[in-house]
Amino acid sequence: MRVLLTLYLSTALNFFITWFAAFQHEPGLSVKQIRFSWLVLLLATIFWPIVVPISYWMGSLDNSKNWLPNHFTSSK
Repeated sequence: MRVLLTLYLSTALNFFITWFAAFQHEPGLSVKQIRFSWLVLLLATIFWPIVVPISYWMGSLDNSKNWLPNHFTSSK
């Protein structure tokens, strides 16, 4: 359990640092945009363990639909 917690915290910190650096390099943000960016940053850091596996699963479902050869799926 300690390994999973360490993995989660290190990955969350990595995402947070990467996105924070991207937000700091964005010129000309209004106060409203900065607040919204902070909200997105915090939500993405908190919910990435839920969103990433779902995204991977959805991507694998899309790829599994394309396993048939073209002559089976083409309509005439």
